[in-house]
Amino acid sequence: MSNDSSGVLLSDLLIAPSASVRAALTRMTNVRKGILFVCGHDGQLLGVVSDGDLRRAILHDSVLSTPVSSVLNPDPITASTEEEARTLANQHSAVAVPILDRIGVPIAMVLDDGAGGLVTLHRAALEGHSSVTTGALAIVP
Repeated sequence: MSNDSSGVLLSDLLIAPSASVRAALTRMTNVRKGILFVCGHDGQLLGVVSDGDLRRAILHDSVLSTPVSSVLNPDPITASTEEEARTLANQHSAVAVPILDRIGVPIAMVLDDGAGGLVTLHRAALEGHSSVTTGALAIVP
């Protein structure tokens, strides 16, 4: 993982619903994107958690061991095509917009590059969606 979008892996941006707020804060700090995508064991997107969601949870007396599933946004901005994701990212000033397949698994992502532009991350070829902790995304400017 690097400090720019070119080193971001799919596993860096995904987190399990059972992960703690502390684990999410640590991952966000390391990835430097301010958002994580909460996916179930089948890889389907359950929601997103932003740094703001985590701060608000802490301010409302949630403990750091609270699972992210209790603080996630279950209705994130998503897209089914790259063009739609880029449009939505611009319209909403979104840090990232996932592109989902027909069953709700992130297959690509449009991501803010940190320099005022957008990059598209594509899932590397994988055999199925057996784990949300494996897989890489390749950057296409």
